Amino acid sequence: MRRGPKFFIIVQALVAFLLIGGVPFAQAENAGHSAGNDQTLTIAEFLALANEVLGSSEEETDTGDLHVVSRAEAAVLTASLLHLELSEEEAGAPYSDAVGLSPRALGSIRALADLRIVKGYPDGKYKPFRPITRSEAATMLGLASKTGLTGDRVYDQAGSYGPESGTEIVYGNVIVSGPSVKLRNMNVKGNIVLTAGIGEGDVKIDRVTASGNVLVNGGGTVPIVIKDCSFEDAIVDAPKMKIRIAMEGAIEIERLAIESSVVLDTTAMNEEGMIVDLLLKDVATVIGRGRIGHASIKEGAEESTFEIHARDAP
Repeated sequence: MRRGPKFFIIVQALVAFLLIGGVPFAQAENAGHSAGNDQTLTIAEFLALANEVLGSSEEETDTGDLHVVSRAEAAVLTASLLHLELSEEEAGAPYSDAVGLSPRALGSIRALADLRIVKGYPDGKYKPFRPITRSEAATMLGLASKTGLTGDRVYDQAGSYGPESGTEIVYGNVIVSGPSVKLRNMNVKGNIVLTAGIGEGDVKIDRVTASGNVLVNGGGTVPIVIKDCSFEDAIVDAPKMKIRIAMEGAIEIERLAIESSVVLDTTAMNEEGMIVDLLLKDVATVIGRGRIGHASIKEGAEESTFEIHARDAP
C-alpha cells in the first residue's frame, strides 16, 4: 500500500503525543465534553481541526481514541505538526504552573510561547492539565498557520533548490513532482517525497538530511542520485515502474524498505557510507560494494540479487 506524506505526519504527531509521558491524563481538569466554542476535543477532533486550519492531512483521520486533549497535550501535538526543535533545558518554565511536565511537553509549550502561538492566562498560568476548548485550539492553530512553518514545498520545475553552501532548514514536507530537480544542502524537518511526476528520474538529492520519511513513489531508468545524505527511514514504493537509485558518497540510512522492484546501485558509496537495515518486500538488484549492515528478504523478494552479500555492521 502506498503511503503519502500526510499519513506519516499524523503518525509522527500521534507518536509525539504518546511520548509525552509526564502529563498525567487522569488529572485533566473538567474532562467532560461540552458544546460550542467551549467544547473540548478528542485526539481525532484536534487533528481534524489541524487538517482544516494547517492542511496537515489529506485523509480523514480517526484514531478511535476518545481521550480529551489537555492544553499541554495540544501543545505537544502542535509542536510536532510544525516539526519544531525543542529545548532540553529544564530551567525557565514560561508559565508559573508549567511544572511537573515531561521535558517534551515543557519544551513544546516553551517553543510555542517563543513563537507567540500560545499565551497564558492573565494570572501568569498556562493551566496545562485543563482540557483545551475548540476556541482555544482554533486560536492556537490559526497563529501556527501564520508562522510560515507550515505547508509543503512543491518543486515541479527543473532547477537546483537550496543554498550552494551552508544549510537551509525546511519545516514541513518537500515534494518533488517534476523531472530534473536537484535538492541540496537542506535539513528537512518533515518528509521528502518523490512523486510519479518526476518521470524517468533525473533527480538528485545532495547533502540533505530528513527528520521524516523519504518516499520514492516515482522514477525510471535514469538514476535518482542520492549523495552524502542522512535519512532515518526511506521507502521505495512505485509499483509497475522500473526504478533505479544510485547511492553516492557518505550515505547514512538507518532503514531502507523496498516495496516495489528497484535497481540499487551502491558503486559510488564510500567507506563511511552505510545502509544499516535493508528490508526487501519486492525484487531488488543490488550492485556495487556499498556497506549494508543487514538485509531481510520477505516473500515476493526471493529473486533479489546482491553483488556483495549484506553483512553485519562492524
